[in-house]
Amino acid sequence: SGNPYNQSGKPAQIGALDALKLALRLNVQISTLQEKHESLSPEDFAEWSKNRDRSKYSWRFNEKDKLYHPTK
Repeated sequence: SGNPYNQSGKPAQIGALDALKLALRLNVQISTLQEKHESLSPEDFAEWSKNRDRSKYSWRFNEKDKLYHPTK
């Protein structure tokens, strides 16, 4: 699907995702994602999500915008 690089030559930065999109990305059911989010500490959730993410991003939930944000 086209060039993964933007005009500046850097890889396209991945943006924040809602729960449905993150569940799809991590290849889990949305119920599993929500259960992990509720039962794990933010650090443990980040580690769990990193282990499932194909690009090895860890994900953190932001209460303000209700989205999951990637961190490398």
